[in-house]
Amino acid sequence: MRIIDLTPRTTNGTTGRYQTTPGQLIGIAVHHTVSPQPSFNSDATEINHALMIDVYHASLGYGGIGYHALAFPSGAAYLTGVWGGARAHVASRNHQLLGIAAVGDYTAGPPSPALIHALQQLINAANTHAGQPLPIAGHRAWALPQFPTACPGAQHAGWLPLLQSDADMDEPRIRQIFAEEHARAHHQPSAAPVHTVGREGERGLWGIWEHRGKPQPWERWLPTTLLLNGWPTPPVLHIGQQIAVAA
Repeated sequence: MRIIDLTPRTTNGTTGRYQTTPGQLIGIAVHHTVSPQPSFNSDATEINHALMIDVYHASLGYGGIGYHALAFPSGAAYLTGVWGGARAHVASRNHQLLGIAAVGDYTAGPPSPALIHALQQLINAANTHAGQPLPIAGHRAWALPQFPTACPGAQHAGWLPLLQSDADMDEPRIRQIFAEEHARAHHQPSAAPVHTVGREGERGLWGIWEHRGKPQPWERWLPTTLLLNGWPTPPVLHIGQQIAVAA
């Protein structure tokens, strides 16, 4: 998939607000633009929407569009600011984080599989710039306590883990995973396995998953385990705590 370069057309697109280096980066923040869902039926309408966001953010004093890149429901991906230039997407942390946004409002549901695939491609490009795989989390997870936010939406725990997978999944595979998770959400087994957290819990749910022998792919195991415990996001675990886990 081709990433379309809009940096010559956005405010400070080729420079950023100021320069950053790969060594400063600690992660990738995933956002949603909370845009209404008009019909994007061509590259031209998508580009116009990206440039509208740029003008709006510039009017707020952001120095141009706040995100380094945008992914659209069509599966198209656009670079809106060079990776080596800071944007304005996580208050007081823009020197540390790259920002990628899903165009649309995902408060009540997940992005399209095509958009998820576009996000994966943008994350690959961001990691290439960084020279290493960067941790991925929603804006809300990176936000400092004095700048709380719900971005990228209340349902993000169901789809954000797909971006953390090592596999470069195509759209049919993403659709299959969504269908499987929907089925699990409406028909959970009555007795899920219970795990007592030990030292492996110091590495969070990833440590539990590895300790239990990786019973299924991470991108399926994590959202199911979150759902079983009623957690919107991965929690801090404590030794001796009992949690339900996906089989």
